[in-house]
Formats: sequence, C-alpha cells, structure tokens
Amino acid sequence: MSLYLETELCPNEDLQKQIDQIIYDNDFPWYFQRTTSSLKYKMFFHSLAWRQFHKESEIIPVPGKINSPYFDFFLNIFLNVCKKNNIDVSVIYRACINNTWHYPEKHGDIHVDHKYPHKQFIWYLNDFTDAPTYLFDKNDNLIKKTAVGKNKINIFSDERHAQGFCAPGEYRICVVFTFN
Repeated sequence: MSLYLETELCPNEDLQKQIDQIIYDNDFPWYFQRTTSSLKYKMFFHSLAWRQFHKESEIIPVPGKINSPYFDFFLNIFLNVCKKNNIDVSVIYRACINNTWHYPEKHGDIHVDHKYPHKQFIWYLNDFTDAPTYLFDKNDNLIKKTAVGKNKINIFSDERHAQGFCAPGEYRICVVFTFN
C-alpha cells in the first residue's frame, strides 16, 4: 500500500449540526443506484461532483463535474483534512455521499474507482456496527480493514476495495472523494 492514513474529524458543535442538517434533511436529495459493478447491491447516493469519462479512453484522468449545491461545503472539510495531514490535492475526479445498508454478505463488490492512479478519501458520517472498507491486493487477498465510526476518515491509494455491510436495521453514510 503506497498510502494509508486513518484520522478523525473533530467538528465543533456548530459544524456537526450543519453536517447533520444537510444529510438528514427531508429535502436532501438521495438517488437510487446499483453499486459499483454488480446489480445485486443497491444504495442511495448524492453526487457532489459527477465522475466524468474521457471520450477516447477510461484510463485518461478527467476531473469531476460539480453538480451539487453542497459540493463547496464538503470540499472545504475535505481540503482542510488533507492539508492538516500534508496530503496535496490537485484534482478531484469524483465526490459523493453514499448511503448503504445491511446485506448478509461481509462486503460488496471488490473494485477500484478509476482505471488510473488516484487516492481515495472516505469519511464516515454516522455510527454503525462494523462495516469497514476492506482493502485488497491485486489477487483479492485482504490486506486491511479500515477504522469505522462517526467522523473517522480513511485516506488510501488506489487499492482494490469493497464496502462492508452494517448490521440489520442500520445504515452506513460516508463521503467519498477520489483525487490526486
């Protein structure tokens, strides 16, 4: 693993209220989607910056297209965490908020988010039982389970990974940025 960092956001009370107001508001738009590569797993998501594809090749990096009024709010938090941890950010390829729930399997599809080098930022917005992000080597052998819990943050290189599933009756909300 070329990069792996576990950290935690310690928001003051006002910032935590803002975060909670956004994601738990009745007017916050969640969209239904099948997860990464399978039709089996489903989730709700809110795209902050939509993944773009180069017209000639999926291996050519393309910056994401901002498509949410909440982008700047979450971007500022993301950039502050990266700056505090000496992680440079030059381009954002995708940003979203994912809301997943229980499935009886341990984790979802093993995947990478892009076919070109990138870094992954995952910030858990709520508490839930277990459900880490699992990191795998190129042969799909488990190499790491991330720390979980409200305001835990994991930053890693473009490892193959899969979302863990939380306990029945729970949900797992996380902010994801892919970047370089």
